Amino acid sequence: MKSLVGKMNNITILDACTIINILHIDDEDDFLFKQLRDMQIFLPQIVMEEVYKNRRKEKVDESKEHQIDKNIGILNSNIYEVDKTSNDEIITRVKDFAKHIKKENGELYATALALKLSRDLNNRVFFYTDDYPARQEFEDFFEYQQIGYIQDSVDLLVYLYRLKTSDFFPKKKLQNYLSLLSIEYSKEQKKIVDIAEAYKQKFDSVQNRRKDRALFSAIDGIIDGFYTGKNSYEEGVRFFRNNKGKISAIDKVLQVMVENEFPKIPAKVKITLTRMNNCDIIQI
Repeated sequence: MKSLVGKMNNITILDACTIINILHIDDEDDFLFKQLRDMQIFLPQIVMEEVYKNRRKEKVDESKEHQIDKNIGILNSNIYEVDKTSNDEIITRVKDFAKHIKKENGELYATALALKLSRDLNNRVFFYTDDYPARQEFEDFFEYQQIGYIQDSVDLLVYLYRLKTSDFFPKKKLQNYLSLLSIEYSKEQKKIVDIAEAYKQKFDSVQNRRKDRALFSAIDGIIDGFYTGKNSYEEGVRFFRNNKGKISAIDKVLQVMVENEFPKIPAKVKITLTRMNNCDIIQI
């Protein structure tokens, strides 16, 4: 169990998807993971459960699989358990404020843990999640309660980079990690876009659109949102999650796709890489 003893440089909470993707893009020598271990990380139990459940989201070679499993095991030492009575009270307050009606998930418990840590340690908390709908759901609570900041994996990579010297963490290395992160998020998304485009090409007609307007609206949203970064991609994917059986090929992709994988990250990576070409990130 994680204790409060030790360095207090940056109080950090990660969600499951952030952990999984960082481990997938890491080098053989665990370069990124070692940087994470230097941070003051706290994890709710449910986040680690989600990590174990989704860690095999794509096939990797045996050595990479062993590396990921080893580092996930090490992260168990960062689990921070809150007294159940206290935690239940905080969870209720977060749910009431954010009007959270979905099932309890890692982002909800991470927000509750962030509140507690911000009070117990009298410091700001950084919560990293790539689930933009969850971010929108809880960021008002973060701001109102003066908890800290909700950021994403791109912000985390840039932060790890700026903490080190250019000799230790060169610019080219950060650019490579950012590109790999973008690819991680684009793989399954592009599969869904390809299926949606093929379905639209085969079945799009005035008659079919009248018969199932919601279906074709979701298809249009997925295609447009993927290429523009609009929220319509998220809304389209959510339609198929809630209406299984509409297009079986999309159902199969969604079975192995982590729920919060949306196209915001590739779009942000592109912007960040462009900015890096024009203005260097100043390191220590």
